[in-house]
Amino acid sequence: MGQSLAAFIIALALGLALSRLALRSLSWLQSRERKAGKEKLHRLFPKPRRPLGGGAAIMASASVALLVTPLFWGDIPSPAALWTMAAGWAFALIGLGDDLRKVTGQGLRGRPKLLLQLAAALALAWLLWEFNQFRAVWIPFAPAPVSLGWWHLPLAALVILAAANAANLSDGVDGLAGGAAAIALLGFLAVGALHPGYSVSPAPWPFLGAIAAFLVYNLPPGRLLMGDTGALALGAVIAMLGIFAGAELWLLALAAPFVVNAASVLLQLGTVRGLWRAVRPLRHHTTETSRPFLCTPIHHHFQLLGWGDWKVLALFWGLGAVEAACAACFFDSGLAWAAALALQACFLLGAALQKPLHGQYFLGLLPRPEQPSALALYRGLPLQLFGLPLYRLHHETSITEDMLVGATAESILWRPISEVEAHVVLGKIYADQKLFEEAVREWEQVPPRNLLLRPSVVLRLARIYYGRDRLLEAIKLWEDLPPARLREMPNVREVVRSAKLRLADLAGKSHRQSMRMMRAARTRPADPAQLESSLLTARRWNQELLSLLLYERDKLRGRPADPEAVRERRELLRITRAAVMARIRELDQALGEIARATAGSPEAPADSPDPEQRAAQELRLSRQELLDLLAPAGRGIPHVMRAAVHPKASRNAVFRLHLEWPEEGPRTVIVKRYADDRIAFFSACYRRERGVLELLHRYGCAVPRVYSGDLRERDALLVMQDLGDETLAERLEASDARGKHHWLRSAVTALVSFHSTAHQHLGSLSAEVSKVDKERLGREYYLRALRIAVERISTLAAAELGESEWRRAADQMYPLVSLLCERPAGFIHFELTPHHFLVTDAGLYLFDLEQATIGPLEFDLATLLAQPESEVGDDMRAGLVQYYRVCGSESDLPVDADTERGVSYATLFKCLVYAGAAAHFLDRFGGEHHLQRFQYYLDRCQSVIAHWPALRPLGAVLGPKFRAARAAAGRTRRRPSE
Repeated sequence: MGQSLAAFIIALALGLALSRLALRSLSWLQSRERKAGKEKLHRLFPKPRRPLGGGAAIMASASVALLVTPLFWGDIPSPAALWTMAAGWAFALIGLGDDLRKVTGQGLRGRPKLLLQLAAALALAWLLWEFNQFRAVWIPFAPAPVSLGWWHLPLAALVILAAANAANLSDGVDGLAGGAAAIALLGFLAVGALHPGYSVSPAPWPFLGAIAAFLVYNLPPGRLLMGDTGALALGAVIAMLGIFAGAELWLLALAAPFVVNAASVLLQLGTVRGLWRAVRPLRHHTTETSRPFLCTPIHHHFQLLGWGDWKVLALFWGLGAVEAACAACFFDSGLAWAAALALQACFLLGAALQKPLHGQYFLGLLPRPEQPSALALYRGLPLQLFGLPLYRLHHETSITEDMLVGATAESILWRPISEVEAHVVLGKIYADQKLFEEAVREWEQVPPRNLLLRPSVVLRLARIYYGRDRLLEAIKLWEDLPPARLREMPNVREVVRSAKLRLADLAGKSHRQSMRMMRAARTRPADPAQLESSLLTARRWNQELLSLLLYERDKLRGRPADPEAVRERRELLRITRAAVMARIRELDQALGEIARATAGSPEAPADSPDPEQRAAQELRLSRQELLDLLAPAGRGIPHVMRAAVHPKASRNAVFRLHLEWPEEGPRTVIVKRYADDRIAFFSACYRRERGVLELLHRYGCAVPRVYSGDLRERDALLVMQDLGDETLAERLEASDARGKHHWLRSAVTALVSFHSTAHQHLGSLSAEVSKVDKERLGREYYLRALRIAVERISTLAAAELGESEWRRAADQMYPLVSLLCERPAGFIHFELTPHHFLVTDAGLYLFDLEQATIGPLEFDLATLLAQPESEVGDDMRAGLVQYYRVCGSESDLPVDADTERGVSYATLFKCLVYAGAAAHFLDRFGGEHHLQRFQYYLDRCQSVIAHWPALRPLGAVLGPKFRAARAAAGRTRRRPSE
């Protein structure tokens, strides 16, 4: 007994030291494996990666104790102990190979791993047979041990293989496999103590000490894992102890937690691969298969029921302790063995009965007082038993009853469906209602293998990904579709190709732009936050491109093709991968340089207010009001790191806030402040912009997302997504004629996309615009705006516009106003200059929609092309108008052969208005900038009038005013402001 206790103490002390050493030095040995079928577990129970060195520490400390302890007593290790240690190390080496592969991705494949284990088990069984190490087997209900002869050899191999894999399957909750193994070892010791006639090896003692040391670091929340190295080894050790005790069949009771875990997997697979093949409903192509448990091994079943780790441990350790004690006390009773198996069967049956109540779902309507009923997802069965509901509310959706079509409601409500089907159906409903963010959130909870059974959903989700520049995810979804489906949709291959090219283009452009900004920052001051944001964006795109290259490389491995072509393709991928990795290293170095520069910056004065207080003062809020306003943008309450005025020129104050979130949220947001001291109708601007932006973002337009807002008595605040500072106007000013044409063509493409989406929802947008005091574009509006413009131009020429002159001019404006009133109405930005396009890596975004209204679609294009920054010549401008007309007709916009005239007339109207504004500012303030603007808009007006004969009478009326104003403008000097 003393020798056994010494072995236990040595293994315990050495195990503590080795486990601590593994925790510190094997931090690189962490699994990156994502097991198929466990997507929900990974999502619901995320755990940090932890070292897998616990198994090596267990085996090393137990082996040293087994070999060294007998030497102190002048003895040698027993043959049973040596055989047990050899079996443990044989399976530990197989597990170590698996763990090493998990560091870079997936571990050993199932079949090679099983073949290695089978070879090791057969080799051990044959060696035991060869060296005559078998004992007679204690068979339940038999009066004495039975010698099986050569049948003992396959039985031993089967026991070793089964025990090793059962232990490995149980290693899914911290402390479960180690605790269950310790209980089994204690059961062996109890058998030896209560039944001295039975031969039990002394090996349990050192393994008990090693496991106890490991559990110090593995109990929830575990810091160290045993991995396959430890799990396979412990299973083999327990099997060898059972073989040497002749208790192979009693292992079913001594190691009950391992048995129920393995049995649950066999039942689950048997149902899917056996019964499912014989009895298969017609819906099997679009739903998950029937399974008895929520997830296997069965300890995951209890996790999905909401049990915590300690509760799961208590259940399985309790089961193991009860059955091990029963086996030890009644080792020679067949009834006790049968009762142990019956208890396990009841355990599995009870777990299976829980699934209908927790694994079934149905959609129903949740009544709400004085509001339409909301669509809700319930968990359980749509039944009441004696008034007791067999269901509970899972979550309420944002879909109301009036959004559901009658037939759809009848087909989906109050019918049992699986969890997968519930997410699929909810995603479709959200997508039909244009709630794409919610649809993506639902569909992303469906395991990929189930999602691929529904190609229509895959295509829709991929299109949403592509539209939001989640290109890598879109590409993988498209390419994972079954080949038969891809053959039915030949255009998908071209779309995938364009997505790959777009990802490569974004990665290259973002890298060049960010590094150009970095080089410029080394010579002159720059905003570190903006620079860091640009570098991080570039790094993200290049990291996604690297992932795509690795994905392409992996696809080449199993593809039958010309070996030479495969080699060339692999070499091209290798070269490209090296170039992308060099980019990523360069970006990392730049990010490190910014981090060091920021860390070395001088501290702010002690008496200066903190960023939160400063931002609150600028926005005229209390600190708590500011945090409450920002909270809807992410998860948790943010901390304001920095506040700065946005460089965008606006009559309303615009701020950029840099935030830090406890969980998830945007790094920066834009806060726009509408105040009565800047603009009298501030509330109308706020309500219009917020309402229109929320609608357009919901419809999928490229506009900033609105996080929150607050309308108060004297001002209003709107919190929006930060899309950066660079406008299309800046790009145009820095480009030559060819570059301008490229960027304007991109802007026209973005404009067509914006118009086609908005035009589909013209009714709701029109209703939103009508909620505020916003005048629609009509005859009175056009004439009033034109009169103001002509009066300002006349004032600059020191000549008042008489009533008779205006009536004569108004008569000549009839063709202009009439055509604009007759053009098809559509939602328009109305003030869409190049300054209202933001250039981002994801494309062009529209912002500042205070002037959004309903009118001719041509106004946006006219405003875009009528600016000095957009000057590209008449021929190129006409080509852009034609390009807009062609793209618009393909997008079902109301464009026709008269679109060019509509754009020209809208250009004349806007240029007259802009010329009047420039004349007003030139008259008040003077300045070269206003003079140039005034002259440019006058020239554009005269060019349009000269091109269209119907407008030449108008030119004859306005020509003298233009000439007089131009002459006066050249003599204008700077005047003091009034």
